[in-house]
Amino acid sequence: MKFKQKLWLVAIAVLLFTLLFAIGASAETVSGDCGVAGSESSVQWSLDRDTGVLTIFGSGDIETYSSKPYGPWRDYATEIQRVVISEGITKIGTNALRDLPNMTSISLPEGLKIINNQCLKGNSALTEVVIPSTYNGAAVTRINYQAFNACTALKSVIIPASVTTLANQSFSGCTALESITILNPNVSITTPLSSNTTAVLYGASGSTA
Repeated sequence: MKFKQKLWLVAIAVLLFTLLFAIGASAETVSGDCGVAGSESSVQWSLDRDTGVLTIFGSGDIETYSSKPYGPWRDYATEIQRVVISEGITKIGTNALRDLPNMTSISLPEGLKIINNQCLKGNSALTEVVIPSTYNGAAVTRINYQAFNACTALKSVIIPASVTTLANQSFSGCTALESITILNPNVSITTPLSSNTTAVLYGASGSTA
């Protein structure tokens, strides 16, 4: 009788271990869709919870999120440390990647066209961002209202020559920002470009910057 009881205990222990392992394995990666609903966009996201890397990939525009919660990854906001947006994504929708408090870097793809309103707002740990230039005829042309608002660790930004429009307060509240370099001499700037910052604005001689 005791022998049978031991066998049952061993069997239960093995079953519990298997279940716990399966739960742990499934928790390592979460994923879903984040393309514009009802459009031809086919955009997906995947978060590696072990490394904190959020990867967005596919073709088309990332959805706009007009109200909370912002983005389908919101339940994991504090786990995200790095964002990688793959080539093929053409627009980052409003509020899509805002308020990720531990994100230190973001990789933007060649071919991205629009960085929309407040899409990176409040990422207080973000220290560096590289905005891509022209690639195969496609390029970032607009940086919209408060796109980088309250990215309080961001120190410098280079705006590529492809950008023709910088909306007002694109970099407002970036209190650590030291320099903004604008490479397009004819860029249209809606002032104020930034507030609560002492950043130096650099532009070509005789440019609108």
